[in-house]
Parts: sequence; structure tokens; C-alpha cells
Amino acid sequence: NAIEFVPGQPYCGRTAPSSAEAPLQGSVTKEDTEKEQSAVETKKQLCPYAAVGECRYGENCAYLHGDACDMCGLQVLHPVDAAQRSQHIKSCIEAHEKDMELSFAVQRSKDMVCGICMEVVYEKANPSERRFGILSNCNH
Repeated sequence: NAIEFVPGQPYCGRTAPSSAEAPLQGSVTKEDTEKEQSAVETKKQLCPYAAVGECRYGENCAYLHGDACDMCGLQVLHPVDAAQRSQHIKSCIEAHEKDMELSFAVQRSKDMVCGICMEVVYEKANPSERRFGILSNCNH
């Protein structure tokens, strides 16, 4: 005549627990509190799908959809976390500056001429021949 064991259910012995040991009826258990805290923490986290494009859950998503960044256009700025916002904006600006340096370097070398054959390097028909150094068809 043993009591049936059901996983996840609180243990109920044959005798009633003493009043000091019995949890209050209708009180919130530790498990319920952890679930609520987990839901609140989830709502504080940015949705990884919205951050890289589009979340299929939209308004019904359990995660927070961030504000769009002016630099990269992604929804990655946390609405209330100022430190995260400033860190992301700083990294976007650094990436933009790096891209601009590369673009300027390409622009400066656009009209470069081989000092030996006097051909403009970037006007070569084959992209693999658009390189600096000794050109393959240069007879010097």
C-alpha cells in the first residue's frame, strides 16, 4: 500500500507533517519563484534572431527585441542597458573606421602605374593580375 511516486510532484508521506514542517497552503514555492525569475531574466536578454535579422515570433517573442543601431542597422541595442549600447556603438564605429581606411587605401592605389611597364595595375582585364610587385607579363 505504498503511495504512488510521481516525478516532479512534492513528496506526500502517509502521515500529515507537523505544522512547523508543513509549507503554507497557497504559498509560492521555490520552484515557482525560480520560474518567474527565469522568465524575467529571459525578457531582459536580447533576442538572438532579431539581432541578426528577423525573429519569427515578432511581438510574441519571449526575448527582448533591441533598438536598431544606426551604424549596422541590426536590432542589437539594449533599450535600458546604457553600457551595452555604448560598447556596441563603439565597436561599430571602430569597424566603420577600419572599413574606411581600407576603402581609402584602395582609392589611393586605383591609379597606380607599374614603374617598369607603365600599365595601370587596376585596369588589367584579369583580376588575378591586378597585383603589385613584378607583373607577370612585364618584359623588363
